[in-house]
Amino acid sequence: MEKVLLISNHYVLNDIYTINFLSYLDCKIDCYLSLDEALMDSDIVMSDYKLIITLSYIDDADVALLLGSELNINESTHQHLIVLGNKSDIVPGINTTILDANLNIATILSTCAKKLGITAKEMASKKVLYYIPFSIKALQSVNKSPVDFYVQTKKSTDGDTYTVCIKKGEDVQAKAQSYIDLNLVHLYIDASMRLELTNFITDKLTGTLDNEELGFLNKVEALESGFSVIAKGINEEGGISSELAL
Repeated sequence: MEKVLLISNHYVLNDIYTINFLSYLDCKIDCYLSLDEALMDSDIVMSDYKLIITLSYIDDADVALLLGSELNINESTHQHLIVLGNKSDIVPGINTTILDANLNIATILSTCAKKLGITAKEMASKKVLYYIPFSIKALQSVNKSPVDFYVQTKKSTDGDTYTVCIKKGEDVQAKAQSYIDLNLVHLYIDASMRLELTNFITDKLTGTLDNEELGFLNKVEALESGFSVIAKGINEEGGISSELAL
């Protein structure tokens, strides 16, 4: 699985990128809130990342320019820098791409896939699990189920058994709470529905960000608890195949 480095101090956007990159590109994103935080982490090596994404400015610092200098990006033979926003003084070049700051996940995914050399054919050949886990907590913010959800009713060496427990379009609040009361952490979805669910969550979060009636903390909390668990669950369960027209 390809790793991507993301430097962004926006928690909700980081979650949006994380789940979309996992679902569409089968890439794991390592997120850092600042360049200093990334540089201070002894567990990462900057040169190991083929693709690095950063906000142009963070807390009045021209992070993109500083990062480009740190990486010596103009001389790099294997790395590419994606800059989100036009505030930086960094100059676009063969190894540097500048995108608008507005959240256009399709453009970001398409651009990054091309830089990583990922094609739709390669994505189609990756391993697909028939069922993948979904955090039940995330359903507490959802009124109508966007897809069918399954509960694991049998686990054996002969094959696990899953049964539909919440149908698409069904009210989910009461049922979700009942499973939480039973101490269940995950329900499951058909792997073929992963992109539909990813798009649903992304739209939900984007709508939350645009809701002027909500305060900042409420926006961050909306769906976020389940969102990171979904990404973690998908990553731990194995490869996720995704088809993206590039």
